[in-house]
Amino acid sequence: MMLRVLGRADVVQAVRRIFLDAQDRNSSSGAAEALSEERLREHTALGRLKLPDPDLLVRSGGACRLSNFLLFNLAYTELLFTQTLCKRLRNTHMHWG
Repeated sequence: MMLRVLGRADVVQAVRRIFLDAQDRNSSSGAAEALSEERLREHTALGRLKLPDPDLLVRSGGACRLSNFLLFNLAYTELLFTQTLCKRLRNTHMHWG
């Protein structure tokens, strides 16, 4: 699966949603109390789509950076950086990861 998600914006939007939910419920514990790692994950792009965090991220084309991609969700993900362009990737490349 290929996704384009901006990491910083995704985290900021997730926090905003949590705070707005707490405001809507007139939470006596306050918005800061409503913030947790689990709640934050639920409100990220992958969480809203009910998708798990990736096990493997393949970055093709020789770039060795995440480029603001799924920053919160990639904390425990294996990263594979390859010079091969995306359209030329094959199963044999995946065995490297």
